[in-house]
Amino acid sequence: MTSPRPSDSQRAPIVLLDLDGTLIDSLATVQQTLCLAADALGKERPSAEFLESVAGPPMQVTMARLGWSLAEVNAGKRFYFDHYDTHMWDKSELFPGIADALAELRALGYELYLATSKREAVAFRTVAHVGIDKYFSGMVGAHNDGTTRQAKNDVIAEAIRQAGDDPLHPHRRYVMVGDRIHDVEGAAVFSIDTILCTWGTGSPTEWEQAAYTIDSVAELPRAVQALLPRE
Repeated sequence: MTSPRPSDSQRAPIVLLDLDGTLIDSLATVQQTLCLAADALGKERPSAEFLESVAGPPMQVTMARLGWSLAEVNAGKRFYFDHYDTHMWDKSELFPGIADALAELRALGYELYLATSKREAVAFRTVAHVGIDKYFSGMVGAHNDGTTRQAKNDVIAEAIRQAGDDPLHPHRRYVMVGDRIHDVEGAAVFSIDTILCTWGTGSPTEWEQAAYTIDSVAELPRAVQALLPRE
C-alpha cells in the first residue's frame, strides 16, 4: 500500500521570519526601556554604542553583557517587561514594504512562520497591531515567563514542530530571515540557511555569516526564491 501524497500545504516551503529589526522597527522602544530599567536599578545607562546592538538577543543576555549581577538582571527584566508591555509595545512600526513582501511570498506559494525571541504575548499582540498576522501560518516566540525558550534555536525548533515537522529530521524545506547573528546561528542548528537584512541592527561582520544578504525589503521575495526555490 502506498503512502498518501502530502498535501500542497505540507509540500510548501517555509519561510521563518524574525520580528524585531526584520519586520518592525523596534530599536528605539527597546533602547528607551532598557535605559529606564537601568535608572530603576540605579545603574549607569548603556553607552550609545552599546544601545545600537540591543535589538535581537534575549533581554537577560543584553543585561548580562552590561555586567549586571544575576539579581540585577532578574530585577531589570521584571521592570523592562512591565514597562514595555504597558507603555511601549504598540510604538513600533512596520518597515516600509514589509506587508507587500509578505503578501508576495504567500502568493508565490510559501508558508510563513514567525520565529522571534520576543515573548509570545507581546509579539503576537504587536504582529496583530501592525496588521500582518494574517500572513502567518504559525507564530512562535519566547515563553512569557521570560526565562524559557529564549534561544533562537529553541524558537525555531518549536516553529518546525508547529509546521507538523520533526526538528531533528525535517522533511519540509526552510529558510530563516532575520537581522542578527543569533538568527544565523539558531537556524544553522537545523542546517537552515539564513537571509540577513541590513536595515536591522546587525553589523557587516554578522552579515558575512549569512547565506544571503539583502539591503531592501523589495529584495526579500527574490532572495527567498534564490535560496528556497519552489519545486
